[in-house]
Amino acid sequence: MSVTKIVKINDKLGWAYYKIESGWEQLLALSVFTAADLQALQTITHPRKKAEYLSSRIALYDLLAVYNIPHTHLSKDMYGKPFLTDTDLHISLANSYPYGVAVLNLDRATGIDIELPSNKLLRVQHKFLHAHELHLQDDIEQLCLAWCTKECLYKLHGQQKLSLKDHIRIIELEYPLSPLISAEIFLDDCWSPYQLLIERIENFFIVLSV
Repeated sequence: MSVTKIVKINDKLGWAYYKIESGWEQLLALSVFTAADLQALQTITHPRKKAEYLSSRIALYDLLAVYNIPHTHLSKDMYGKPFLTDTDLHISLANSYPYGVAVLNLDRATGIDIELPSNKLLRVQHKFLHAHELHLQDDIEQLCLAWCTKECLYKLHGQQKLSLKDHIRIIELEYPLSPLISAEIFLDDCWSPYQLLIERIENFFIVLSV
């Protein structure tokens, strides 16, 4: 049976991943899911999607335990961004079979994404690469990191009016020379800089804000 892997970056920032190695019915026994979790699970019909949904929450709840944070109610705001009610903590969830991932930041808004490099990114790169990022277009791994970065910051920002192509721009990406990515959100004539960390599980890339 798989167990959650916890990466504690510091006392205020950590992330976790859980690898799916059983059906969603077995995953139900691995954590104390909230009533909202179980209600949302009923709306998912595909067994693999059910397992993905549960896996990211297993990762989150095990991560909270490591930081000695009580298991509080997980909900979603009007934009679909998950949050823990009655706390000032910041979280983000993602999944890509067979992994579910979660990040926790005690101080500031955060985001996380996971993706497997694949040729499909070559077909959709025009939808998320800005003109200043076209030097990334011929490398599938670089494209994957660009996609993860933009998805991560989209989740961090948490509002649907954000465009991956026009509002999120990568400033510096030098993987594998550096595990860090510099990026900015440009919205309403204001630039907001962010630094993100690259992690890797097998062939999957994980990007999270730090």
